[in-house]
Amino acid sequence: MWGWYLASRVVGVLLLLPESGALSDISYFDRMLARQGLAKALPEYPWPAVALLDLPLQAGVSSGLPYYIATTAFFLAVDAAFAFFLWRAAGGRMSRGLVVWLALVPVLGPVVFTRFDHIAAAAAAAALFALAASRPFLAGGLAAIGCGIKLWPVLGVPALLVPGGWRERRGVVRPAPGPARAESARTVSRLRRRLCDPGRADGGPRASP
Repeated sequence: MWGWYLASRVVGVLLLLPESGALSDISYFDRMLARQGLAKALPEYPWPAVALLDLPLQAGVSSGLPYYIATTAFFLAVDAAFAFFLWRAAGGRMSRGLVVWLALVPVLGPVVFTRFDHIAAAAAAAALFALAASRPFLAGGLAAIGCGIKLWPVLGVPALLVPGGWRERRGVVRPAPGPARAESARTVSRLRRRLCDPGRADGGPRASP
């Protein structure tokens, strides 16, 4: 599994060469946080997301290239952790969900691990897995993390409120519109959609829900 994972992510890193524009979001975050500080920077984003983006600077990482490297490395660490989670959930073997997750970077490009949507997607998907495993407290916590970073994981929250088994809960989540349509626990990685907003404000990305 790790061989396929490393190969797919190396492809994504190499794609940064012709697609360096994918770093524009990180550049914007770095510039605004360095200029305005955590209290005032990025008011268009949820505060937990801003605090997450400010972590490298709080840890003493300098602006510019060090910030780019630290932020991308953190996103990749979350990505690797969720890939491992999918592998363990499938009994230590490849599954359809894991194959889809591994294919995201080669298909969508490096934007996958240069935007914090990836973290919200992993949290939302893990919440549904926890729900399927009858661990509602963990599922609620993961859903709260996902919703605190981006708004769209809230589409999966109704499943937390439905009594019964996974089949009944899936029936509530499945018709939900938007980028977070969950079909089943095994294919929960379909939640991850590319959320690209071409609008720019103040030289940076326009807020997206």
